[in-house]
Amino acid sequence: KSVLLDVVHCSLKSEKNKLVLVAGRLLFTAEYYLFFANVLGHVTKHKMHVVDDVAAVKRTKRIPNAITVVTTTRKFHFCAFAAVDTTLQLMLQLREVEKSRRAATTVEGRKRSPRAHNGDGDDKQKSPPRSPRKKEKTKNASSGGGGGSSSSG
Repeated sequence: KSVLLDVVHCSLKSEKNKLVLVAGRLLFTAEYYLFFANVLGHVTKHKMHVVDDVAAVKRTKRIPNAITVVTTTRKFHFCAFAAVDTTLQLMLQLREVEKSRRAATTVEGRKRSPRAHNGDGDDKQKSPPRSPRKKEKTKNASSGGGGGSSSSG
């Protein structure tokens, strides 16, 4: 699960009808940009991975407060931002952080060998010697049947 970093209210230009704007929310996590809208029961969801899917994030030239996200398969035009510059800066920062995190993990992965090496020329892992288990005798602490005592008087 990813931690939600920020939520921005915006509109998405409809793919079918270019004149229709779908009002919704753009959610940001460390790995994804997510758009979610629910207009009169019609749910619109788009999930874009910051590094794998998104090819470019830029300002739209025709609309002053819009951002275009170009993915590997299509373009998304988000507009009607309250703070378009701050949102664009956040999107670019998340992308750079994820790229640097991935580069660091691939470098670490190359340093470590996939097999455990114990230094004596043998690449197999040795398990510590097992000690034999001793079975302990259980002592029966009850003498005389273990039932309750009854007194007559």
